[in-house]
Amino acid sequence: MIDSLNKGTFENVFSNSFIPSEEMPSLVNVGFDSPDLKRIEDDLGAIKKRGDRQRYTDNQGRLVEVYKNIKTIYVD
Repeated sequence: MIDSLNKGTFENVFSNSFIPSEEMPSLVNVGFDSPDLKRIEDDLGAIKKRGDRQRYTDNQGRLVEVYKNIKTIYVD
């Protein structure tokens, strides 16, 4: 909201907030009878799986792996 005030677009962005629901144009979903969400679900699953396991090097130079609630520190 503050960004829109600074940019001078506040009226354009928020003017529809005060229109009564009877006067609002109806929303129509055109061109998407049955969207294929399987690919999106697979991509989100891959992102989630990638975030399950974290690997980093601590300040002593050791490899630390965190998987769910298990923290493993590899010592040379």
